[in-house]
Amino acid sequence: MERGLLGGRIVRSISLGVLLSSCPSLSTMHTALPIGVGETEISGSVGAFGFTHEDGALPILDGQIRRGYGERWDAGLRVSNLSMLHADLNYALVVKEDFVLSIDPTLSVLPSGDILATFICLPILADIVRTENLTLTLSARYGYFALDRFEPGDDNFGLDESTPLVGFGVGARFRAMGITWMPELHMLQEADSSIDADPLIAFSIGFVL
Repeated sequence: MERGLLGGRIVRSISLGVLLSSCPSLSTMHTALPIGVGETEISGSVGAFGFTHEDGALPILDGQIRRGYGERWDAGLRVSNLSMLHADLNYALVVKEDFVLSIDPTLSVLPSGDILATFICLPILADIVRTENLTLTLSARYGYFALDRFEPGDDNFGLDESTPLVGFGVGARFRAMGITWMPELHMLQEADSSIDADPLIAFSIGFVL
């Protein structure tokens, strides 16, 4: 493979992968139930992501701070190791002892040279298992990826100027060895056929600091 083609593929994989996997991020690093009013939670995660038909995976690290502001909502700020910035607001629509449903509008931004990449998405989270020791969360999301200051024919990202995306995931939160763990598995795919991109798979393990 020529050096130029290989370099372009690496740039595309890193740039697109970080963007897609960040709508937290794909990881959310929280459940559908907001944390308590006035509480602050600091967490981190380590993981990897890759395209389904390409060999290898890329590592990703995240750090997040969340704070509870109301009985049904909290907000978080997150940064990844590749300079992706995220902000989200998690609002619980349904809160029951054994089930919680929330929406989690999220904005992610990645400055990349002369291009500003923005990803806006609306995850829907559902805590379908809630016990004293375990919370199991399912998620679905629809997002919109946009490139500003994008020159026609520029294929650094392998994308059109704007692209709708859809994704699904599953995560858990439990305590073991004195640590609160949050493993997550997510998939993200373009919502239409305007681009030729493989589904992105991301796996991470989060922990509360």
